[in-house]
Amino acid sequence: MIRNFHRSILSAASIAVVGIGLAACSPPNEVDSDVKVDTASSVAAPVSSAASSSAAPSSVAKPAAAPVEVKVSKTENVMEGEALTINIAGLNTASGYYAAICAAENPAGPPACTGTLTDPSTAAWINNKGTGTVALNDDGTAVVELTATAIGDGLDCSTDKCVVKVFGDHSEGFRDVAAVPVTFAS
Repeated sequence: MIRNFHRSILSAASIAVVGIGLAACSPPNEVDSDVKVDTASSVAAPVSSAASSSAAPSSVAKPAAAPVEVKVSKTENVMEGEALTINIAGLNTASGYYAAICAAENPAGPPACTGTLTDPSTAAWINNKGTGTVALNDDGTAVVELTATAIGDGLDCSTDKCVVKVFGDHSEGFRDVAAVPVTFAS
């Protein structure tokens, strides 16, 4: 009986030593979780689940993303070869984008655009990694200069409905972000 008692005490002590050793090796602020916890005092107060219509598992309200704003220097009766200035605000600086003149409607994948996405005069690749053709500023803004071209692969903006489109780059699945209707002169 004393032998079993000694084994129990020794086992409990061993478990405690191993547990303390593991706890000492882990940084105090590291938690094995993919959930980000924002502890800043400016965070909105938690929303009551009874008052919230959100199905999100988090009890902290997430701020709504601001819509992307696109301003184009000219949108009606654009002439072939005319220079267009496109001011964009509200972009996510962690993402990459393209800006180009494209078909108003597009199937899944890259949209049909005039010119080519690899020609910096007809399409801009916007990011903050230094690999794009236009810099994405830290405040989520970009200024794009394009040469208006009405014709693209299977697209003629002199007869088809077209837009100046901002859409996700290849790393973002070419998802639509914002569009402004544009018409070309006859």
